[in-house]
Amino acid sequence: MTYCTSQYYTQLHDAVLKWMADPQELLVHSAIMFADFVPFRDDVHKAIYTAIIEDVEFYTRQALSIILHSMFVCIKRQLKDHLPGGKYHNTGADLRHETTTCPKHNVAAERVFAGPDYLKRRAPTSALAMQGVLLCYTKLKTSRCSTTRRLKRGRKHEKQKSANV
Repeated sequence: MTYCTSQYYTQLHDAVLKWMADPQELLVHSAIMFADFVPFRDDVHKAIYTAIIEDVEFYTRQALSIILHSMFVCIKRQLKDHLPGGKYHNTGADLRHETTTCPKHNVAAERVFAGPDYLKRRAPTSALAMQGVLLCYTKLKTSRCSTTRRLKRGRKHEKQKSANV
């Protein structure tokens, strides 16, 4: 099943834009960003939203407004292709079908960079060339390859010796 995330990105964009102007909804726990996902309300939730002093509420609103403004800038910059007017906003079924085989995570890329990160932490003063040699040696299994070649050469020589005798 494929999901069109553009609708959620648009709802996020619109909600942050609205709350940036007036974050009062966030303080009285009436703010719901996605209607499908209603927040769970328990005793802890109620304790957080108890009545507070007016001065604290004023400064909290100002702080929320500043935080939401920073979030809005990031959302707009990072999701511009998925927001209305972007090239991936409300994509067609053909593009969603075409991208079904694409990975939904970046684990493979993270694993590729795990080796250099580990070597840099393990030996921070080592030369970059030495780290490259170590990576090639471990990732390409050079030690196993050279051992296998030696064994094959040894067997080949043994066969030749036995054939010559």
